[in-house]
Amino acid sequence: MEPVGSVLGIGASFMYNRYLRANYDNFRMALTKEFSQIFTTCNLGYNEFIYKIILIRAPLGDRVNYFVEDYNDTITNRIHIGFTWIPKKDIQLDINGGRMNADD
Repeated sequence: MEPVGSVLGIGASFMYNRYLRANYDNFRMALTKEFSQIFTTCNLGYNEFIYKIILIRAPLGDRVNYFVEDYNDTITNRIHIGFTWIPKKDIQLDINGGRMNADD
């Protein structure tokens, strides 16, 4: 569902993937909202563990964006900040860094 076509301007998508050889399930639900210059998305899913990703992106120019990402599952918690450069359509380069806590 595209954000423009929805009542609240929130885009939504759902993906389910079943790996037949490994008997392995994977699903993801994403909600997206754009606020004038700031874009935010929240992904909830399952890929061995239940996880959530919250991403906030703001443009710094036509082809450069700044982003903050928070990722959590039952083992890993991390926050990343970085820059995205899109030199051409369908090509994206990221540089990022952050903090990660992982249980052993």
